[in-house]
Amino acid sequence: MQFHAFWLTALAVCSVISMAQAHDADGLQDGFVPFSGSKKSQVGYTIQPSLQLGGFGEGPDQLGGADTVEVDHRGNVYVVDDVQRQIKVWKYRTRNGQVHEIVGSGDVEAAGLGPLGEIRGIAINRNGRGKNGRDTLYILDRDKNRDPELRILLRRAQDDDDEDEDDEDARWSQLAFTDFQKTPNDLAIDRWGRIIVAEKKGIIEVLSPDGSAHDTNFANAGVLKVDEYGGIETDDFKAVDIDHQGNIYVSDKDVGRMLAISPEGVVVQSFGSQGPGHDQFLEQVEGIALDWRGNVYGRDESGDRILAFAPDGSFLAAFGERGFDPHQQENADEFTIDVRRKRFIWADNNNYRVSVHQMRHRRRVRSRIFTQYDFPEAPVVEPVWIAGGTQGSAPGNEFNEPNELGFDSNGRLWAGDVFNYRVQIFEADGTFVATVGGEGNGPCQFAVPGSGKFGAEAIRDGGAHQMFVVDRGGQKINVYDSNDLSCLRQITSPLLEDPTGLAIDSAGDLYVADQATDLIHHFTNDGTFVRTFQADAGGQSILAKTETLALDEGRNRLFASSENESRVEVFELSSGTYLGEHVGERQVGVISQDGRFADDVEGIAADLTNEWLLMSDEDNGRFVISDLSSAGLFDDDENYAFLGAFGVIGNAPGEFLSADGVAVSESQGLVAIADQGNYRIQVFQVADIRAALGLP
Repeated sequence: MQFHAFWLTALAVCSVISMAQAHDADGLQDGFVPFSGSKKSQVGYTIQPSLQLGGFGEGPDQLGGADTVEVDHRGNVYVVDDVQRQIKVWKYRTRNGQVHEIVGSGDVEAAGLGPLGEIRGIAINRNGRGKNGRDTLYILDRDKNRDPELRILLRRAQDDDDEDEDDEDARWSQLAFTDFQKTPNDLAIDRWGRIIVAEKKGIIEVLSPDGSAHDTNFANAGVLKVDEYGGIETDDFKAVDIDHQGNIYVSDKDVGRMLAISPEGVVVQSFGSQGPGHDQFLEQVEGIALDWRGNVYGRDESGDRILAFAPDGSFLAAFGERGFDPHQQENADEFTIDVRRKRFIWADNNNYRVSVHQMRHRRRVRSRIFTQYDFPEAPVVEPVWIAGGTQGSAPGNEFNEPNELGFDSNGRLWAGDVFNYRVQIFEADGTFVATVGGEGNGPCQFAVPGSGKFGAEAIRDGGAHQMFVVDRGGQKINVYDSNDLSCLRQITSPLLEDPTGLAIDSAGDLYVADQATDLIHHFTNDGTFVRTFQADAGGQSILAKTETLALDEGRNRLFASSENESRVEVFELSSGTYLGEHVGERQVGVISQDGRFADDVEGIAADLTNEWLLMSDEDNGRFVISDLSSAGLFDDDENYAFLGAFGVIGNAPGEFLSADGVAVSESQGLVAIADQGNYRIQVFQVADIRAALGLP
């Protein structure tokens, strides 16, 4: 991944130093957030970390990402590095920050179980119940290349008195049961050794301790399908944890709440709700964990904080702060609680580290920081103007998740503002004009669904002074007059379940990407259905979480981002036939590579004047440019006609924190980018991008 010198300076200021220089620091950020309990046994969160591990790089003690974290009964910390596809283990009382063990594809392949691909969750049997014993590591690998497609791997722990056990292969096995109802997201092990699997579509499956079959004592023959609870439909069970009595707790991701389920499979309680309140999840809830008193914790993804609730469901506190300093977190979706040692442990993904915080008040906290960052330099282009930069709702000055962008025929920039349910409009020089939309179900407003995603998505100029904006939550497309900003009409279709991407050809026809089905639908300008593009090839879905579309009409091509596959797929525009080609692929290792992506590909746009295909490399904080006219556009040996990339992760001008949507004004020579994590829009001159990349 590429980073600017800003990062090196900032990290140095924050006392983030090399692992060879262990540092004890006091007062990095004083404070203790109390939750519950008496003064002598108070439960809370110490803001200053007591330990930090990792740092960006390819070294054995560094991380390319920190996606998931677990702890065993000894207090050792297990971290999933989803970029390097490894699990790194640090000893509880590490004195130098060095990794104790790396579990990687080589270990699994040597046992005849194939390489690790998409590690979605890990669990550890801490209590020793069940066939596989204490500290057995369970790995949920959802890689599509596996056969069968979904698989759980197990690795038995070494005997305490046999640290030098040679027969590593014998410790590995494959879960016999693979016939899951839906896509599994996470897993946990309960007090009886049963394997609990949380899945999409509100499903919980409970397997017997040996993993051979469902536990028929749970719900409906081992499967619980929760359609609704409390009058609210369930959605995606993202994370799962277990209390000491065997109750199951899941995060109902897109609904913004957590549910408690009895050991027999009955939903008994909910925690939290979705909304703007201090005690609510702004949109999604990701990770979940319980402490030793039964308090329930969930991560508010959009608010970048943790909400804590008492066992009776009452709100206790919120904590966590977005940023890069040692006491802050950035995209820390997953966390765990070490109940024996009273520690809160973050997987701080975009800071490439693990942070450990005490949950009992101490008069003095000593921070031991063992992080090392190896960030290469990258070209940064100075924007001609910036709008926003602060999270909020003030028109023209603030955004609450800027997302997709589009230029109208007047040269003005339309910028989606998701959580404010609006689109903000700016002149080409950055002067604020007005907003359109608003929250509600009125004409051309943005609907608030009971669950799922919402807000303004793709924005495209449709000619004849019409601007088309996807209303994701309303499952429709709003059409505005780009002159007087009035609502012209709304386009609806039963095919639009979760619309995201939009492209419009020269005849005014619409092409809509739907993320619920990963399909692309073709409509005429008035919304009449024409066709659905080819959906699969060789029995596999072509798209995986499609987000945005771009057209190259002269070559009869439509480009569609496939976020989960880290590439852009290509279709024949006129027929909807998949061409069997793609641009880009997932990079190998953690350092950014030409024509490749660290993970998510979000916004894409075609600049036909310059023959550019611009693609967001979100996790590397940059935009990649490929040559649309090159014969090597689909050739990995030619690095997919890579011309260059600009941008780095950071918050200075020209830097990005979750680079998302992109729009091009060919007539004005402008490129606009939604800098989502910095709550702003940055606009660049094409000429400045050319100069920075050394392009003619």
